[in-house]
Amino acid sequence: MKTFIVWLKKQLETRGMSFNKLAKLGGMSQSNVSRVISGEQNVTKNFCVAVAHALELPVGDVLAIAGLGEDTPTKEYTELFQVVEAASKLTPADREHAIALMRMPKTANIISPYRATPRCAWAP
Repeated sequence: MKTFIVWLKKQLETRGMSFNKLAKLGGMSQSNVSRVISGEQNVTKNFCVAVAHALELPVGDVLAIAGLGEDTPTKEYTELFQVVEAASKLTPADREHAIALMRMPKTANIISPYRATPRCAWAP
């Protein structure tokens, strides 16, 4: 359950969402959310359903992350979670650079460290 709490805190931080807003969007009391986050209360399936609703995520994914579901998270969601995990370990400057790279269109010509020759229009 500790992994779920870490995941939930990162989700809230990433979205700029407070415990109070999570509670309101999920139809829970703020004290209930605080007790779960602090570990005073166990994570339940109902809590996960409320979190999924508040964060607009598939219920099965949230249940799986909490270890309460039979389903496993979708591949896409798992990959996005890995991106968030990796980004949280970057310096602020590196994070900004990574975000800029992710926002580039797929067709952008960039120099790849894996190519022998640059693909930029201005490169010789």
